[in-house]
Amino acid sequence: MVCAAQRLSLERKTIMVTGGAGFIGSHTVVQLLKQGYTVFIIDNLYNSVMEAVHRVRRLVGPQLSNNLHFHHVDLRNKHDLEIIFSKTKFDAVIHFGGLKAVGESVAEPRRYFDNNVVGSINLFQVMGKFQCKKMVFSSSAAVYGQPDEIPCVEDFHLQAMNPYGRTKLFVEEIARDIQKAEPEWRIILLRYFNPVGAHESGEIGEDPRGIPNNLMPYLTQVAVGRLPELNVYGHDYPTKDGTAMVTLLPCKRFLRQKKSVVVPTTWEPAAGHQCFKWLLHLKRLLARKSLLKCVPGGPEMLLLSMHLHTRRKMNLVGRQNTV
Repeated sequence: MVCAAQRLSLERKTIMVTGGAGFIGSHTVVQLLKQGYTVFIIDNLYNSVMEAVHRVRRLVGPQLSNNLHFHHVDLRNKHDLEIIFSKTKFDAVIHFGGLKAVGESVAEPRRYFDNNVVGSINLFQVMGKFQCKKMVFSSSAAVYGQPDEIPCVEDFHLQAMNPYGRTKLFVEEIARDIQKAEPEWRIILLRYFNPVGAHESGEIGEDPRGIPNNLMPYLTQVAVGRLPELNVYGHDYPTKDGTAMVTLLPCKRFLRQKKSVVVPTTWEPAAGHQCFKWLLHLKRLLARKSLLKCVPGGPEMLLLSMHLHTRRKMNLVGRQNTV
């Protein structure tokens, strides 16, 4: 007869989270642990720190921390991946690991293809070798480029406009080809823009190494004095104050429980705000007179908002899924 503790151990699933020490990855790991999963973080700590993993442990407590394991591994090192998979049976992989700065990708495209595409291919190969064929791939709404219509919906034409977006689109195509050849694979392609926020405890949030490439971490670093000011490029857009519209997505809405598995899903973001409006909110909180400088420039066209409408789509590769 199997006791309750043994039954729980038998039922617990094991999830690998690549990039699990990063912003979205660390929040995902917290939710997985709270739902009873065993989690293995794979991260090379290029744009994250080990402190994030320590804080995840503090958040979930000592008992759940026993179900969290960390490996300092680069996905481009296939041998190290094989060692990990040979020792643990994984039920699924949530794949966040990769470089993600658009401007940097334009300056260093080879590095982005090496990290994002080669690393993902290695992961697919090792997963297949060890019969782990379920993945959530953290893609990007950058795969749409600048669509002809706004708001953008999920089944719009895919036309990435920069190396970063193309790395995401290439991995999506690889995933589709793998699933077509091996129908037992189940892969969710998750596209999103601008997740923001922090855990309600304040223990984990978005604090990248170096100069941030996203609006909110840049703003918060200006607020605490790490950076002098925010440059707002362009102030002649067709908005109330002339600055670009930015739609930010609360990180807490990134995850939801779906039957017996916790996976990221699509959602409709809150209404967008002009850059000045985000700055005004922050200035009220900080009582600072000046946080920004307006400079000429900015893209000729602007993706104002991104709404992933709820409808039947091929969101789950190989099987129609309602999101």
